[in-house]
Amino acid sequence: MAAFWLKLTLRRLKSKYGGTSRQHAAPDAVQLRARRSPRMIALGVLLTVMGGLIAAFLYTNSTTSQSVLVMSRNVQRGEVITAGDLVITTVGAIPGVVSTPAEKINEIVDKTALVDLPQGSLIGVNSVGSPVVPEGTAQVGLRLGAGRVPMYPMPAGAKVLLVEIADENKPGRTFKATLVSAPKDLGDGVTLLVDVRVDQKQAPDIAALSAHDKLALVRQAD
Repeated sequence: MAAFWLKLTLRRLKSKYGGTSRQHAAPDAVQLRARRSPRMIALGVLLTVMGGLIAAFLYTNSTTSQSVLVMSRNVQRGEVITAGDLVITTVGAIPGVVSTPAEKINEIVDKTALVDLPQGSLIGVNSVGSPVVPEGTAQVGLRLGAGRVPMYPMPAGAKVLLVEIADENKPGRTFKATLVSAPKDLGDGVTLLVDVRVDQKQAPDIAALSAHDKLALVRQAD
């Protein structure tokens, strides 16, 4: 009988204190939730935005770049452009700037510079073309010998005076003119060629005097 009560008591004690409650059982693993830094979040967003902008810039630049014509040397207004005056370069899109595509080089060669074109400049739509003779004027080509033209460089657009070289007993006439192109050496070291714009009524006399080597050119103040 005593043995029975002993077993019963041990069973009750084991039931009360021997088992492990599910409520007090230690978890197998404790997962800690990491806290995200606001600075790191902002930095990540900034890097993402910058990456997108750079990618967009590179894409736009690659899709809008083109080969254009650029002046390889200084060409003054009134001069005829040659193939040696041009080079080809690649540029991106420039807002407000008009350029000439490289494939149009044949349309530019042998045309006249309507404005001064410095070395390295782009060629605009209205920069070259055929020279326009204003109404009431005429363009005359002169062939002048040594001592008949100033040695100092004269650009197109300069105001000049054409003086007739007359006989000793006859005063020479004078004609107002504007240089259409800068004087060019013919290659013999003596003769210069130059185009001038003059009054239409005086053009025949000026051409005749030039043909007989009876003209000298004088530079005037602009």
